Amino acid sequence: MFYIIGKDDAIELDNLNYKGDAVAGLKIIRTGENFEIIPDQKTIGSVTNIILHDQVRKAGNYLLTAAKDTVAGLSFNYDRKESDLNYFNADELKTMFDKAGLHNFDIIAAKNKDMTTMIKELSEGVRLWKFFVILALVFLGIEVLLLRMFK
Repeated sequence: MFYIIGKDDAIELDNLNYKGDAVAGLKIIRTGENFEIIPDQKTIGSVTNIILHDQVRKAGNYLLTAAKDTVAGLSFNYDRKESDLNYFNADELKTMFDKAGLHNFDIIAAKNKDMTTMIKELSEGVRLWKFFVILALVFLGIEVLLLRMFK
C-alpha cells in the first residue's frame, strides 16, 4: 500500500484485531531515525480507518504496528506535482504582476552570468572604485607634470 504525503486520505484496514488497550502506532523502518506517532483511529464494524492528519512528512517505508505486532507495511511518497518543472517565462510573469497590481518587482535577466553575481550587482551596484583610483592617480600625475612644466 502506498500513500501520498500531504493528502489526508484514510488508510483502511480490514480485520484489524488488537486486544485490550493496544493502539496502532506508526513507526518508520529506516535505521537511525526514531519516528513514532499514534494516529487517529476509527473502527466501524471490521474496518479500521487510520487518519494521519499530515503527521508523516518524510517519504519512505513505515510499519503500522499494534501491540508490538506488525499489521501492515506502508509507503509514503511525495506528490508528483512537486516535481513538475513547468515555469512561467518573463513576459508571463510581467503580465501576472500587472494584473495583480504589483509594481515593486523586477525580473532579473541573467544573460550568461552567474545568478549570485547578478544579485550581488543589484544589491551593491557595479563596483567602479578601481577605475576611479586609477583615474585619480592619472590626474594626479598630469597635475604634477603641469606644475613642473609651467613653473
